[in-house]
Amino acid sequence: MVRNKKELEIILEKTPKFKSPSKKLEQYICDSSIASELLWNAYIYGDIKDRIIADFGCGTGILSYGALILGAKEVLCIDIDYNALSIAKKFLGNIPINFPIHYICCDIRKISLRSIDTVIMNPPFGVYIRGIDMKFLEQAFEMSPLSVYSIHKYNPKSHKLITK
Repeated sequence: MVRNKKELEIILEKTPKFKSPSKKLEQYICDSSIASELLWNAYIYGDIKDRIIADFGCGTGILSYGALILGAKEVLCIDIDYNALSIAKKFLGNIPINFPIHYICCDIRKISLRSIDTVIMNPPFGVYIRGIDMKFLEQAFEMSPLSVYSIHKYNPKSHKLITK
């Protein structure tokens, strides 16, 4: 078991990176420091351990990996990019953790899931597809109204949705 955020950060550095990130999908490397900050906050508030976690826009799996390390009961890795999901599946399939991991290749705007305890995500910021960041937030709050953790750019609309 991980004892502190710094230890988690060091472990997350092992997560594979995108070989050729898609600019259109706004794929970029999620720094292990930022990922560990988000995950550690969720863990401290009791939203990771023994919970069903959905990782929206999972990319290569850094947030999913952290959730598993911190004791998630089950993780759903969801991404529109089959190649990114394949990297995550190959990586996460090799870690010695005996909890279910599901891989779902789909557009987050077109999925409906039930029984999700916590959503973690590093969504696109909406630079290329305007409003996609808000769609991620709306879906997250629809599927897990009480427990959403996001690396999100600030704008008044997202702030209004989050504080609603």
